[in-house]
Amino acid sequence: MSLPRSFAAFCLVATAFITQGVSSSPVLATVYYEAKCPDSRDFVVQQLLPAVLRDPELVRPVLIPFGKATVTTTSSGYEFSCQHGPTECLGNKLHACGIALAESRTLQVSYAACMMSNYTDVESASEKCAGELGLSFPTISDCANGQAGNELLRAYGNVTSDLSPALTFVPTVTLNGLRGNQTAVLGDFWEQVVETSLITKSESRRSGGTDGGY
Repeated sequence: MSLPRSFAAFCLVATAFITQGVSSSPVLATVYYEAKCPDSRDFVVQQLLPAVLRDPELVRPVLIPFGKATVTTTSSGYEFSCQHGPTECLGNKLHACGIALAESRTLQVSYAACMMSNYTDVESASEKCAGELGLSFPTISDCANGQAGNELLRAYGNVTSDLSPALTFVPTVTLNGLRGNQTAVLGDFWEQVVETSLITKSESRRSGGTDGGY
């Protein structure tokens, strides 16, 4: 997928052409991914971002940048080991800190997708993407290279380890807490979100309840 030079311009153009959202319940989409994983990049850039831009009220993304990393508690804090090496650990922290700084889900996903569109140099990518999207790169960098970034990544590690069954493939995506058919979710995310939303709405009506929000 080729992206325009300015990722911010891409987001604005995409938003201008979004379709009307379907009349259904919002879907919580939790994405367990890694900063330098090609499969994660393909899903976030080609599936997740377009869906969020298409209907940000329907798709409620939660980003968990940890994947198959491991964490060890040491006398000085935490030590991380990541599937694609030390730069991925830094990338995961840059993602975590950017997500914490971004004020909307759409901005969080836009930042993550922008970074993953060219993740060879994660710090340069973070600086470029933060600038295009109006985020403070010094704040993100200080966080990622300090204790705050360690604590955020440790927290994402706890969330990932709580996943049951345990994570075996990255990315893994749950919809309203359920994995369902991962091949279908990763292959046509929008279709699976709409289907999940309509099922949730139908079940809510049958039970006499109201649609839940996230």
